[in-house]
Amino acid sequence: MQEQKFTEGQIEEAQREEAQEIFDGRVEGTQELRTDVSGLYNWRAPSPSTRREQLRLDVDRHYPQMVASGTYIPDISSWSHWIANLSASGPDSWTGNI
Repeated sequence: MQEQKFTEGQIEEAQREEAQEIFDGRVEGTQELRTDVSGLYNWRAPSPSTRREQLRLDVDRHYPQMVASGTYIPDISSWSHWIANLSASGPDSWTGNI
């Protein structure tokens, strides 16, 4: 197989053509890459423990609130709620204080 070399202009032109094909509806079978992490996460300790935790995360999708909140339930008679405002600290990582 022979290696092909392209100029920067040729690459940009190919990218424009591909974008136009997608816009015109001429390309079928494309799939959006999903990297969502926002949502509700539940964790339950193995029996006989009643300990469980919940994490609610809203850091991506259309209108990210940049907030994490959760509930820690160590036993059937007590619980703790917490909330943290987050800021992006890198790709796919966030930081904030509770």
